[in-house]
Amino acid sequence: MTRFLLASVFVIASSGVMAQSLAPPQRSGVCLNGTDIEYTQTPNDQTVVFHMRDGKVWRNTLKTPCPNLKFEHAFSETIRGGQICANQQIIRVQQTGNFCALGDFTLISSPRPQH
Repeated sequence: MTRFLLASVFVIASSGVMAQSLAPPQRSGVCLNGTDIEYTQTPNDQTVVFHMRDGKVWRNTLKTPCPNLKFEHAFSETIRGGQICANQQIIRVQQTGNFCALGDFTLISSPRPQH
């Protein structure tokens, strides 16, 4: 009886692990409204900093380094539905044409206080 119970627990536990490994990866839920972006900065080849009109500052860490991004300081992207979403879009370095995938967004500065 004890062997049967232990075997049942193992099978149930294993099926839970298998179900988790088959689940789709979770995406960061952060999307920025394209019209709310005041300007961007590229401090290095793997970071784009988005300065928003409300004073918030968001950092996007690209999935991999994007060659010449810091040097060029210019990139383009296709904005679908007016939004730029983490882990879902690609940027293109202007001069070189390198394509790089956006990663997660991190809020690095809160909005300006209202007076």
